[in-house]
Amino acid sequence: LRLQDILISDSLSDSYNIAYDDLRGINSSLPNISVNTIPIDTYISRYYLYNKDLPASLKYSKNGYKINPYLKYTKEVYLRSLLLSNNFDESLEVLRLLYNQDRSNEIYAESFLLLLVTNNKLIEIEKLFYELMDNNMEQIIQQLLLEYSKLSIKNPIFLDNAIKLSLEYYPDNLILKKLSKENLKN
Repeated sequence: LRLQDILISDSLSDSYNIAYDDLRGINSSLPNISVNTIPIDTYISRYYLYNKDLPASLKYSKNGYKINPYLKYTKEVYLRSLLLSNNFDESLEVLRLLYNQDRSNEIYAESFLLLLVTNNKLIEIEKLFYELMDNNMEQIIQQLLLEYSKLSIKNPIFLDNAIKLSLEYYPDNLILKKLSKENLKN
């Protein structure tokens, strides 16, 4: 119970008061009896991330995610482990869940966009554009259109319509104006 209190307290204060060598001795199979429902494995994974032990971090964060896949925090720790382990396909799946859980979160939206672009998910990028418009995320919309315009394979009709719609909502956005002029040339 004392270790559990330290793990929780460290997470809240962004500190690390348990020695790396002591992590292996923590019995994470014991139930979490704290006021929150964050699995002990998720807390332990945080330490492994901090100590750059990616295989252990991935193992514990995945287990924490399996125990409680509904919490943003368990997904975030798992996502961090996946990204640092260069597992971009599974990262995209976890980030999709996070974004859908909180579509007003700009960090989730921007990260989701970047992974969609990296993985050339055109249909999802196009869908994301309209969701971002609904949430009035001007900077991320601008970023989406810039990234989309650079793709070698894209839907020019979508790009044209998306730029026009964006300029209707954000007529003073200089980057969108410039992108509109460049798009007209092509």
